[in-house]
Formats: sequence, structure tokens, C-alpha cells
Amino acid sequence: MVYEKRTMMKTHSDDIAHIIEENKNLIYKIVNSYYSDSNAQEDVIQEIILQIIKSYDTFDHNVKVTTWLYRVAFNAVSYT
Repeated sequence: MVYEKRTMMKTHSDDIAHIIEENKNLIYKIVNSYYSDSNAQEDVIQEIILQIIKSYDTFDHNVKVTTWLYRVAFNAVSYT
């Protein structure tokens, strides 16, 4: 049981890392359109990554990843 949970967590981590890597330009583009200060951009990008990690389990895989990421990023820049 513990092995299965660790395997599932590793799979989620790999999936999340892949999603972020494949879509980092979209994330940067959204953040750059709201913030010009590089320190603020870094803070918001970190917040977006945290929100991606937290909300991955509720991600509807029937929706395009870019649509979901845009919503996560937009919410982060709107509330940060």
C-alpha cells in the first residue's frame, strides 16, 4: 500500500513537472503581461507553480492543459 502511494506520488510529480516544462512560456507570458518587476514576476510564478501542484488532483483531464493552466495563472496574478 505504501509502495503504491509512493509510485502514484512520483507519477503525479513527473506529470506536473512535464506540464510546467511544456507550458513555461505560456506561464511567463501571462505573468509578464501583468508585472514588469522581475522580483514580482518570480513571486507570482512560484505561486502559480504551487497552485498547479495543489490543484493537479482536481484537474479535469477532459479539458486542455493550456486552458487549465491559463485559469490557474490568471487566478494567481489576479489575487497576488
